[in-house]
Amino acid sequence: MSVYIPRPFALRAPEQIARLIAEYPFATLVTPGAPEAQVSHVPLQFDPGSGPRGMLLGHMARANPHWEHFADGPSVAIFHGPHAYVSPSWYAEPAAAVPTWNYCVAHVHGMAELMDDERDKRALLDAMVQRYESERDKPWRLQLEGRALDSVWNASTPSSSSRRIAAPRIGSA
Repeated sequence: MSVYIPRPFALRAPEQIARLIAEYPFATLVTPGAPEAQVSHVPLQFDPGSGPRGMLLGHMARANPHWEHFADGPSVAIFHGPHAYVSPSWYAEPAAAVPTWNYCVAHVHGMAELMDDERDKRALLDAMVQRYESERDKPWRLQLEGRALDSVWNASTPSSSSRRIAAPRIGSA
């Protein structure tokens, strides 16, 4: 799977791509599968220091069959940044221009794998909760109090499948 990126608009600096993903972490995750590709919309964390090009980390409900297709082939996570219509009337010579759309995206390709280590899962959940709850007046926090992560998670949610995606290829515009 690839994306058309006109050369003048390609983001090349890794820090630009990391910033886009950090500011717009809700991704469309696409994984090949039979009889059809699996598509889920999930928040993902990007760790640029893991591996040569970084690593995506996240989780989804275990009831979602998407995670069962991770071994079927590489997934692509599509991060949508800001976008807007561009009118020809905004150009110095409107008659010579055409309408278009200005956008910023990152496509991160890689094989998804499940995270089995309880400490890694807990660290991921703590990081995600901290990120999204920290601005609240009374932030929620995951409290295990001696209980296993899966027992708490399974009791309070439909279950969770934590995963990581190594990022051997990143395209962006």
